[in-house]
Amino acid sequence: MEAPSASSTSGTSSAPSKTTDAHPAAADHAGGEGAASSEHHPASSEERLKLKPKPEPSVMLNAQLLAASRRNASRTFTKKKDEQAVLGPDVLTDRATVYFKACTNCSYIVDSPCTKLLIEGCKDCVIIVRKNVRTEIIEIWRCENTILVIDTSIKTLQADLCKNLEIRYANKKFLGSIIWAGIYNFNITFLDEPSINLKTGYDEMKVQYPKLNDTTDQFIIRFLEGKLTSEAIIRLANGYPTTQREAIAFEEEQQRNAKLAEEYMRKLIAITASSLSAGEPAKVTN
Repeated sequence: MEAPSASSTSGTSSAPSKTTDAHPAAADHAGGEGAASSEHHPASSEERLKLKPKPEPSVMLNAQLLAASRRNASRTFTKKKDEQAVLGPDVLTDRATVYFKACTNCSYIVDSPCTKLLIEGCKDCVIIVRKNVRTEIIEIWRCENTILVIDTSIKTLQADLCKNLEIRYANKKFLGSIIWAGIYNFNITFLDEPSINLKTGYDEMKVQYPKLNDTTDQFIIRFLEGKLTSEAIIRLANGYPTTQREAIAFEEEQQRNAKLAEEYMRKLIAITASSLSAGEPAKVTN
């Protein structure tokens, strides 16, 4: 599908039981000798709470989700085919999460601020994001032959398990970072500076990383010192995600700090010893 440019058109409740008042004769008979008297005591508030059935957890969850949906006016577009639409303020609110799922041959322009954008299982689709995404997060996964045009700042774009995916930025300044895994034929393009376009993907990375796993191994794409760079993500012993370059830089910084601390302690000990022998208080300068 040919993408339009970024500047294109903008429970069942039971019936209540019937109750009747006591027959008037019952009051007269109650005064007789040996008669069994009966007095009705209304249930206490504690007893009423005990008697009230608790709603099922699933019912409570559905109610909460429905309330959140109404409050945030989130929108889901599921299994749409051959649809073209501009999603403006009459459709979305800035608190909405916009979710495109299993759409085919569709074109959407998100022309109103929203909170988050999710794209799952779409094929032959074009989605243009023109307005602010409050969280600056977009997630796209299991899509095929899909073009995502970004005309606003996005700090984190998560892309996984796609085929023939293009992320097209109206301006390179809108790219924060792209974290991806398992994408075949992945293109990152820039309308303002085509010379820095990047073609990558699983096959390209497999050459550099022969043991690459296309479902778990991740990469991060971002600008480093003005150059668009793709790096493999590794996990430290504590599970923290980073890159080999960052891990090496961190280790070198730790060693420098340890050396500075050692030099400071040696200097402190030497000055203290000298001052004690002279009977003067120690003074340490950095």
